[in-house]
Amino acid sequence: MRSDEAGVRGSVTDLVRERWGVALGGKFPERFTEPGWSYEEAVGRRCPECGGELHALRKPYESQGRTYQYTALVCPSCPAAFTLADLGVKRYDQLTGKVPGQAVRSPRPGPASAPAVSRSDRPGVAVTAVVRLPGQPPLRVRMVTGPVWPGDLEAPDATEPRALLWCATADPAWRPADAALAAADDVRVILPEGAAYGALRAWLEERGVPYRVSGYWEEAGQVGTVGDTGDRTELVAAGPDGAAPATGRWAAAARDAFAAQWDALEKLPEDAVEAYVPVGSLVPDAWAAMLPHPSFNPVQAAAVPAVLEGTGHLVVVAPTGAGKTPIGMVAALEAHARGRKAAWLVPQRSLTDELDRELRLWRDRGLRVVRLTGEAAVDTELIRSADVWVATTEKFEAICRAGSLRDALAEVGCLVVDEIHLLGDPTRGAVLEALLARVRDDSAATRIVGLSATVANADEVADWLGAQLVRTVWRPTRLTWQLPLLPPVDEADRTRRAAVRTEAAVRIARQVTGDGGSVLVFCGSKRGVRSTALALAADRGVPVAGVDADDAEEVERL
Repeated sequence: MRSDEAGVRGSVTDLVRERWGVALGGKFPERFTEPGWSYEEAVGRRCPECGGELHALRKPYESQGRTYQYTALVCPSCPAAFTLADLGVKRYDQLTGKVPGQAVRSPRPGPASAPAVSRSDRPGVAVTAVVRLPGQPPLRVRMVTGPVWPGDLEAPDATEPRALLWCATADPAWRPADAALAAADDVRVILPEGAAYGALRAWLEERGVPYRVSGYWEEAGQVGTVGDTGDRTELVAAGPDGAAPATGRWAAAARDAFAAQWDALEKLPEDAVEAYVPVGSLVPDAWAAMLPHPSFNPVQAAAVPAVLEGTGHLVVVAPTGAGKTPIGMVAALEAHARGRKAAWLVPQRSLTDELDRELRLWRDRGLRVVRLTGEAAVDTELIRSADVWVATTEKFEAICRAGSLRDALAEVGCLVVDEIHLLGDPTRGAVLEALLARVRDDSAATRIVGLSATVANADEVADWLGAQLVRTVWRPTRLTWQLPLLPPVDEADRTRRAAVRTEAAVRIARQVTGDGGSVLVFCGSKRGVRSTALALAADRGVPVAGVDADDAEEVERL
């Protein structure tokens, strides 16, 4: 009796030997040697090793009261056997294109069938070419592109001796398989905060499973070397249902990212006290009323002495949200105390608006603050009389070229440069570089204080300026990074793709602002900024019907 007939169930190795008369070579999971397998069908994928035809063998098993099936993909030509993960798929129907409950027509054998050759000689690109026999109509060549590992990024070590089961979930009803928990040596779970996850946290605690929580967590997935039935596997990273699992260097990258996120969510010791210091202990008492907070955080406490103790150029690099603006304020106040003006440069007009609002307190205290942007006419008398200028880089550079203002420029004792890393911007960096090159060689006249959150080559920038570098990684909040899964849409439908991203941004913003938090949304274009702003406004009850995203003034008004 043939091994594909009803009632015949053996091991994968036995069925391969019986059906094709060959012995499997290479490595394969231990379960392939267990009984209970039966022949299923030939599948429409080619062997990743030799391009030969693949056949599916399957074996049922139970987990948590539900019945599933193992799959073995056999190539008689090699001969070799593979798992679904080896072929980059998670479910059997993804491999065959078969919808559960739907019959699939087998290809008709005979001379009309053409051999298929699979090639993967280019990284990240798999080409399936169908060879046309004489008399056949032309057939299409299908090219499928896959991810390519960045050439400038060192590949992580994909070997993993540990029995790992690292999971992230945003589903309160999720539970890991008991067999997997029992087999794993290292189990970790990341899940959201909130009362909805209380039962899951209790379930994990009863079983001694370590977990860490994060507000607004949305990502789901698993990385490890243990399957649901407790079998050891190679390192595999699996995303939500419908996403193909990853192996090799991609799985190793997912493992390392999970480990970094796990460390970032470590609970601080109860006796941990951040080094906040009263502003009056570092700056004159008269300045305390000019600063936004009564104390300096650890970043500010490290940078302010450097601002006050010297007169040379300074570059301060700290994470976003770490409070670099008060450092710039101290630098400007120090220049004012010496009887000099201060100029504060920001890269965009919207940032001059924001900074101008923050310096409103200075106006109330008698300082003359003037905001200069490309849209505003130059009032030379206003500029001459000001104590502090807030300007875009381009506007300040234009003022520097105005002969009528050179005497006022000579009074600038401190140039605060926000986002100094834009020196490397291919379109805007040249103006800033030329401006700083003129200023840097005469620090006795004008001091440069550069602020940045993202400059990678901080040492190089500081050396170029001849500046002291103050760098810190402290931040006042927990850092989490996620890739939330968006609903699938037609790749060619750019409008719908943008809408899906915007809907996700609005939903996440609603959650965070509902708890009194702040949100910063980055978009790929100025029009994307305006359309997203309209969507956020609409979600907050603002009537935006009929408003064109290209109408910048109306968008800003709303």
